[in-house]
Amino acid sequence: EGGKEGQESARSRPPPPNASRRTGPRGPTAAEHERAERAESTDFGSAIRALVEAQSTAQIALANTQHTNLIALHTATAQALATKSGDKDSKLTAAKRRILQACAGTSHVDEFEAEPVFREMDAEGGTTDALGRILRKRLRSLPLSPHKTNIHVSPQLVATVKSFNLSANGDKTYVNCTKGITPFAVPWKTAEAINEDLAEDGYFEASTLKTVEAIRKHATSAKVELPTTLHGVVRLLNNYCRLLDVLFGAECAHLAHVMAIRNGLEFHEDDLESRLTTRLIVHLLWRIHQDARQFFLACEGWDDGEMLPHSTLDSTVLRLVNDCSIELSITCPEAQFLGTPAKVPGAKVPTTTKPGRPSGPQPTVNASVPPGCQKVVAAFNKLYPSMTILELCTRGKVRFGNLKVGKDGACVNFGLLGRCPGCNYRHEVCTVSDSRQAAIVKVLEGAMATMKAAAMP
Repeated sequence: EGGKEGQESARSRPPPPNASRRTGPRGPTAAEHERAERAESTDFGSAIRALVEAQSTAQIALANTQHTNLIALHTATAQALATKSGDKDSKLTAAKRRILQACAGTSHVDEFEAEPVFREMDAEGGTTDALGRILRKRLRSLPLSPHKTNIHVSPQLVATVKSFNLSANGDKTYVNCTKGITPFAVPWKTAEAINEDLAEDGYFEASTLKTVEAIRKHATSAKVELPTTLHGVVRLLNNYCRLLDVLFGAECAHLAHVMAIRNGLEFHEDDLESRLTTRLIVHLLWRIHQDARQFFLACEGWDDGEMLPHSTLDSTVLRLVNDCSIELSITCPEAQFLGTPAKVPGAKVPTTTKPGRPSGPQPTVNASVPPGCQKVVAAFNKLYPSMTILELCTRGKVRFGNLKVGKDGACVNFGLLGRCPGCNYRHEVCTVSDSRQAAIVKVLEGAMATMKAAAMP
């Protein structure tokens, strides 16, 4: 009984205070702990985000600053180069003046004056746009000239004149035969062909991505446009003579021979029109091209006190004018021009020969000059007693066809001027209609006026 009472008293006794709780300060609950961790995580993410945003802002500001500085650097560099290039290209330095002096055939520097195209370039600046505009203005066809021209001022031609690389470094290969001052640089083109070339150059310049192969192809793809008829050759030489005259003046030695060749073609028009083959055209133009290379290369290296450079077309002119023949050249890349296997010329050079040549001695004086022309012919012979018809056409800037008298094979010097020291053409008295005589008188008077004006200082 005592044990039972003790157990009951133990059950009924109240528990000691704080027996079921921990003593000391109370720790955070699970929810509070979770909220604290979430708050810490939010603060850390905000800090990282702020740090990234600050770095991004700094990098963007740095990139903008660098871009602005780069643009300013490029602009300043381009302006400096443009200024330097303009000063260099727009001024006729002593070296450039010597080149032009040699090309013009003037031995004394005091007597030399550059042609207007270079004086305008010197005044307006040597930029490509300015030079192109000046060349287009100066190379226009002369309204009253019997020799019509149609010159396309290509970027290559502008670059040649601007750089004074007239001989294309003396390159005599077919690939670069359109570069430099050469007849192949000024082909006669139609308006449609010129527009196509301009569009092609515009497409290339507008292209933003150019491969090395594309640049090489554009630089070397200049097409050699070859005339196939006598009329086409004369028109091409008209363009070339006009270019030489504008750049270097009428006293250029190379120009004088090219004009003689052109006049010789017109002189023998009746014989050559049906006999001038494409092969002969290629060889004739290549001969002129080769002479241009050696002539302008010599001019680029000429110095005061030295002998002036000269043209080597003398024999070509003599064969064409006197014998109506065109020589073949072993250096001509005929296969590349014509796309046919090259033929090695034999011992005898094929020529086109004028039939019916006189075999015996001929008279040298003709007293039966056409009556309507006698007065003007007498005045001409008094002023120019030894000048021939071909020289008259060259210096008086008239067409040979406008002065021709007699039948094919007749000597015009003998028939019209009444004199000829001797040639391979027939010396015979010519019958000329009154209307033709009147036309010849006008042409002769105009040619004499032109020569008189050219001789005046």
